[in-house]
This record gives sequence, structure tokens and C-alpha cells, in this order.
Amino acid sequence: MNKQQIIDKVFTKTYYIGEAKKQENPLSKIIQASKDESDILGDYFDEALNEINFYAQKRLVEVIITEDSIEITSQRPKKEEITKCVDRLLGDYMVEYISYKWLSDNGYNVDPTEKDQALDRLKNSICALAPKVRRRAAEMGI
Repeated sequence: MNKQQIIDKVFTKTYYIGEAKKQENPLSKIIQASKDESDILGDYFDEALNEINFYAQKRLVEVIITEDSIEITSQRPKKEEITKCVDRLLGDYMVEYISYKWLSDNGYNVDPTEKDQALDRLKNSICALAPKVRRRAAEMGI
């Protein structure tokens, strides 16, 4: 997964939301994110990634972060199929989280339901990658 692809999706999402809001109220504040706000969006990106990385480490899943990409690895057998799904869900969550933060910080009352649902789907997929024996031992306090 590529960081710039996620940010580009945020640009697209906020563009369409902004266009829809302009029809409702032409005097509304501009909510469309652009490259000028890349630093702010990068901070939101890091916040979301830190949350997921912490959760993934508890589940014995590793999130490898480089300058340009994010990769999820696991020791689980047949992990390739699940990892593709987790990559897509991670991308979806990142877009929802960054968009939510951007809109909220710019004074728009945004329902966090989509962001929360994206997080739940991602956490469920990460749990599917976690080795069951270790997870069960952790639940038992071993």
C-alpha cells in the first residue's frame, strides 16, 4: 500500500464532499483538502497508523512502515490471501480516518460511523492473521 495513494483518495473524497456542501450553502468554508494541506494530512495519517500498529503488535502482526509504503506481515499459514484483504481494509480505514479528522477539524459535524466501521473491519481482519495458539494463550494470561 502506498501512502500517496491514500492521500490522493482523501483529496478525491473531500473534493466530492466539498462540491456537495457548496450546493447546500455557497458561503460554507472550503473543505476540500489539497496538496497545500499535506503536512496536516500527514499528521492524521501518522495518528491512524500508530493506532493500527499498536493494535497489530498486540495481535502478533507486524506493520512495516517505509517512506513510501506500508506492509503487513504475519507468520500465519496461507497469509497471502488474508494479507491482500487486510491491505485493502487498511487503506480504506486510513482514508476514512484522515477524511474524518480533516472535516472535523474544519468545523463540520461529521458522523464517525463510517470511520468506526472501517476500523472494526480492519481489526477483524488483523485478528484473522494472528496465530490462534498465541492469541488463546494471551487470553488465558499465559
